[in-house]
Amino acid sequence: MTSGETTRLTGITGIASLITLALGAVLVNRIGHKPTATIGIGVASIGLLLVMAGGPMGNRTLLTGAVFILGLGAGLLTMTNLALMMNMTDERHAGVFLGAWGFAQAVGVGSGNILGGVLRDLGLLLFGSQVAGYFTVFVGEIILLLVAVPVLWKLNVRRFREVNGSRPASQVAAYPT
Repeated sequence: MTSGETTRLTGITGIASLITLALGAVLVNRIGHKPTATIGIGVASIGLLLVMAGGPMGNRTLLTGAVFILGLGAGLLTMTNLALMMNMTDERHAGVFLGAWGFAQAVGVGSGNILGGVLRDLGLLLFGSQVAGYFTVFVGEIILLLVAVPVLWKLNVRRFREVNGSRPASQVAAYPT
């Protein structure tokens, strides 16, 4: 693919992410953070599997749809992660928690890019093919997404609050009278 074509794929991912960033709040309000994040993990995993199918087949329609689905899952995960973090934020530590979340996002993206590059090169070295190199990355991403599910379900906002003896920042007036 040309640079312009891959840039369009990035735009498609971004549009899909924006859709689920906006609509994901409805799901969170109806079924909760953990189920919504789990759906996001499933959607992103399906998107990655479809990218693995569409790319080597040279099927641009399938690849474009797969990238859109991957973006939907990524947006849903971003929205639920932020919403869950906001629920864990208390009135005394709101700035620290928001900063920590931003830092964690930056570290996650940066280390993910580095790890993706290492896995791609390792796959190329071991299997001698560009396709195998990218498959190594996508399979690694799917594995990490699936490992995240039990970690996510172990999070307990209520317990977190009990340990900290705090109340949600959302329940504190911004400008006390």
